[in-house]
Amino acid sequence: GIFDAEYYAEQNPDVVAAVGNSEAALYNHYETVGKSEGRLPYASASASDTSKHSAKEQAVYNAMMAMQSKFPEGMTWTNANGYAWKGGIYSIGYGCAGFAFALSDAAFGNAKATKVYNTDSIRVGDIIRMDNNTHMVIVLSTNADGVIVAEGNYNGKVHWGRFISWAEVS
Repeated sequence: GIFDAEYYAEQNPDVVAAVGNSEAALYNHYETVGKSEGRLPYASASASDTSKHSAKEQAVYNAMMAMQSKFPEGMTWTNANGYAWKGGIYSIGYGCAGFAFALSDAAFGNAKATKVYNTDSIRVGDIIRMDNNTHMVIVLSTNADGVIVAEGNYNGKVHWGRFISWAEVS
């Protein structure tokens, strides 16, 4: 696991008091402050473990999170909104797909997208097609219980930080 929000909150009540207990806020704290302070992201982690995940996934996460100023929480985003995917398998996406493609390009540029079929392989920055292929989300973080995602056209809006269990992902 890269990050366990429940563990992080239990071990760091000062952080919960400062940023709240949403998984997205706790993960953001860990990535921006906690890691450098030596706070551990999950129960079995050691200080040497945390450096294994950080460089690439942190860069991907940071690039996506930088898009919050362009796509703030609650911004209207419906099927009328489209985006042409630079590195994607599809040329253009509307609604949830377009939003996921925009964040993917922010994180990976023109890098060619690949398909992953095993939930054990899902990483930060991956796009997940779910709900019988009717909705797409992009992964902000993973843990033993599931993923935290960003998504467009979630009730017609942009949403950052929804938790989705591995059972729901499957």
